[in-house]
Amino acid sequence: AALLATTVCVVMVHRKLKRLDVLNADYERALADTSRALIAARDALVTLDLDGKETLILLATRIDQAHALIDEIDRRDAGQVPASKSARPPSGDARRR
Repeated sequence: AALLATTVCVVMVHRKLKRLDVLNADYERALADTSRALIAARDALVTLDLDGKETLILLATRIDQAHALIDEIDRRDAGQVPASKSARPPSGDARRR
């Protein structure tokens, strides 16, 4: 009877250990998947950070170029009389002549 009780206990412990091994394997796979996902997220953030910096630098350069062009246009306009004013004399001057 003692041998039978011991055998039953050993079989039950063996089944629990097998179930624990399966759960442990599932847990290990879940941790590995999580690790891969976190690594991919980190890589995406690094790429986004680098791309963002490049975009910011390009945008700042374009803004500086636009400001330079606006300044050049303003200088040209300040030095020239608009074509509509220089092409014909004011109407008051034409009548006086």
